[in-house]
Amino acid sequence: MSNLKIGDQVIMNGNYHVMPQDEGLIFTVASKPYKVCGVMLVKLKDRSGGYAVDGLSKVKQYKT
Repeated sequence: MSNLKIGDQVIMNGNYHVMPQDEGLIFTVASKPYKVCGVMLVKLKDRSGGYAVDGLSKVKQYKT
């Protein structure tokens, strides 16, 4: 199971093809992880469909 939860900030880590316009962008997780055909996915805010959890890296947030 994934450690991602709704509201987490993530970037696409390059395990899968990343479109040039998405490189380095921070996305917000909009769903709990769910499985489709054996692959764990999450929905990303303002994006359609799901994205594979292992293709995302959680952004570290520092408290100031």
